[in-house]
Amino acid sequence: MLNIPKENIKAFVTIVCGLAILVGITMFIDVNFIHKSVFHEVEPDLTQYGNVAETKVEENKYNLVSEERRVLYYTDEIMDMINNKEFDKLYGMLDETYRNIYCKSVEELEEYFARFSDGEYALAYDEYYKEKDMFLIKVNFEKINLTRDDIINSKGKPVDIFCIKEIAKGKYTVSFNGFISKKTYTKETSNGLVNIKLKEMTLKADSTEILLYVENLTDEDITLYDNRMDIYLSHSGNYKYVNPNTIPKVIPAKVGIVYRITFMNIYNKDSAPKSLIFDRIYGSDEKIKPINIKL
Repeated sequence: MLNIPKENIKAFVTIVCGLAILVGITMFIDVNFIHKSVFHEVEPDLTQYGNVAETKVEENKYNLVSEERRVLYYTDEIMDMINNKEFDKLYGMLDETYRNIYCKSVEELEEYFARFSDGEYALAYDEYYKEKDMFLIKVNFEKINLTRDDIINSKGKPVDIFCIKEIAKGKYTVSFNGFISKKTYTKETSNGLVNIKLKEMTLKADSTEILLYVENLTDEDITLYDNRMDIYLSHSGNYKYVNPNTIPKVIPAKVGIVYRITFMNIYNKDSAPKSLIFDRIYGSDEKIKPINIKL
């Protein structure tokens, strides 16, 4: 117990109370600062651009925000164009290769999004995949004002996979249905039984499609595989096997056929194919002659 002279007790109590108040104020300021900085997202201060043209403000907005916020801006912009039927504007933002293959006119793009003509929709997604300047985003379309009939007749939320390629912050191209890229080839190889010409490869978020021409060079039927494990794509440390419904087992004598074969995959940076391999090609003598085509 403190031994304080009676004449000093009043001064001592005053000092203690003052210190307590000072500590309390300090703690309040610290907690308030931590709460604001940790639990509240800090938006960029655009007031500094008050005397700048609106287009410049938009450019700086994208430069100041995080990657996650830019992706959110992009998906919101795309959904706004769909809701507002601004298909001319959206068509001009399409990835050129995607446009040339799947969407050759504004009318085709409008038809693709005709399923959203019954009201206004919002986009939702849980995560996205990023590789360099490309973003793959699996999105759900959610109707904003659901009616009773909408709820009763609901068939599930429409889903799509956006591929956004960022040219610069605030500038991007977009493709739909998981389309990433298409590559054209002039490669061909032979094992004496068949000649295979590789024509093109289309890479999507959930599949790889390869167009090739297979010619039987012999006077007898040739077996291209026994089971789906005999035709595969080699990747970085993994393999993807052919969908057997996309190519027959036997190619007749002296016949050449164009096939579009598919391989299912979930895209990531290790999914870029390295080689297309036919592991079990043989004729009547059953001597196996594999073919490996570098991609």
